[in-house]
Amino acid sequence: MGLKSRIANSYPVTILLLALLIVAAVPGYRFMTMVLSITDEPYQALNAMTPACQPFAPLSAWLIHAFGEIAGYDLLGIRLFAWSWQVLGVALGIVAAYLLSRKLNLSLAAGVAAMLMLSLCHYGERYAGWSSFSATSMPLVFIALICYMRRPDAATAASVGLACSFATLLRLPSVACTVVVAAMLIFYRPGFTLTRRERAIHGGIMAGSFLASALLVLILIYGSLPQFFSAIAENRIGSHGFRDMINSLITLSKPTFAFFFITMGIAGFVAVIFRDIRRHLVRLILVAMLFICSYYALRVAMQFDFARGILKVSFLTLVACLLWMRRRESMDLSRTALWVVAGLSLSAATGSNMTLLEAVVFPLLPATLVLMWPYLPDKTLKYTLVIVGIIACWFTFRINQRETVHRTHPVAVHGNPKVEGIEATAECGLPVQKAIDIFTPFTADSAYNCFVVRDNSEYIYEYMFGRRNPILPHYWDTLPLMDVEEYAQGVRHMLDTAQAPAAVLLISSRGSRKKEPELISDMKRRYRTVHSDTTFTIVVKDR
Repeated sequence: MGLKSRIANSYPVTILLLALLIVAAVPGYRFMTMVLSITDEPYQALNAMTPACQPFAPLSAWLIHAFGEIAGYDLLGIRLFAWSWQVLGVALGIVAAYLLSRKLNLSLAAGVAAMLMLSLCHYGERYAGWSSFSATSMPLVFIALICYMRRPDAATAASVGLACSFATLLRLPSVACTVVVAAMLIFYRPGFTLTRRERAIHGGIMAGSFLASALLVLILIYGSLPQFFSAIAENRIGSHGFRDMINSLITLSKPTFAFFFITMGIAGFVAVIFRDIRRHLVRLILVAMLFICSYYALRVAMQFDFARGILKVSFLTLVACLLWMRRRESMDLSRTALWVVAGLSLSAATGSNMTLLEAVVFPLLPATLVLMWPYLPDKTLKYTLVIVGIIACWFTFRINQRETVHRTHPVAVHGNPKVEGIEATAECGLPVQKAIDIFTPFTADSAYNCFVVRDNSEYIYEYMFGRRNPILPHYWDTLPLMDVEEYAQGVRHMLDTAQAPAAVLLISSRGSRKKEPELISDMKRRYRTVHSDTTFTIVVKDR
């Protein structure tokens, strides 16, 4: 048995890789306190307090609700819980890699790389929400598909349907994964001795298990299907229509896709050059030159907001390059698996994840690396991959540091149990801390009716003080909410009919306004002003 085989089957190496896998997950837990999300994350937590308010991610909302009822709805606890699901997603990705390669140590090594990159690059990934929990769904679908392709029978077909149902219940737009399953069922030929009739039967079993499990869970959560559909109608997000998502994709992804095509060109150039050049010295010189160019390219990229999407776009680039290199080969299990990885990655990006900035690719990275490893022609390229991976982790860490509060002086938020222990930038943390200091005495006094009125999507104040505004609670748009007449009239009526004494916290987006919102001016005329600045106003309706 050669050195390569001994390493591949060595239990000490396996134990070492398992230890490294645990170590690689640690930075992610360390970074959990960084950055106070004021929009998406508190919105998800508010919905989870009443799961019927989030029918577009029913199982994710129920999971946060169940955890919150036991451990409390504090942001740090929910964030740690959600992050653990992303770690579980990478662990499932290692299982998928092993099923493809049957090489435990290679799968674990690929998992260590994926886990480390996830831990160091969690910009949006650190936030709790439906994307956190759906990180487990795509590797589960992938595992079920691998098992089905290896042994197509009724049991494995049912498991595919169950996995797709799980993905959809965690986040309804992820139902797009069923398109990938349907394509595999139609086009995958090698290894199948199934007739067209048997394929149809298995497709029916998949659909049956999908519908039966989804309906059962929805009925358990909502009581009945009519109540579920009623919750969808009543809790639709105000500005997440199809046109809005397309506009978001066009606006936010232009620089990302520009980087995608640049990376594609570099990858193709490297593949051609390395195939034609056999001298190791020349290859090392080329690697050094590419490293220098990449270094300065990433230094430039780190100055822009799209830097956090580089790793994820590079992942899709890697899959595309592998498919291009194997374009003339038959559609065997490995090549089909690459198509499935590409399809599941894109399907996981449907809905509000269309800009590919969420945690949708890290769980599928171990399988991709395992599929790529045998096609690197010699040790030079393999060692180069390892070195480049280490460098990528370092740059990822630097990008992560730039996007965290440590680029400024961090402010630790205190005085409210829901955000206790979270660090924020001074720009975000100081107004939040000031609101806590001034408004908390009113919320702590049972004699006061307390209300929170926001002007935009800053749900953090409603979440902190436990006072969700019932007027347009899901409205989400770039326009200031106080300029919406329906909202302003509803707020006036709500406060005029409220029993005194009542305290009102009005959050304004006056930084982009030339003058104070009319609604705030009206409240200050009607009631006693306790505090007013460019961030928020507090008025009291006395007895």
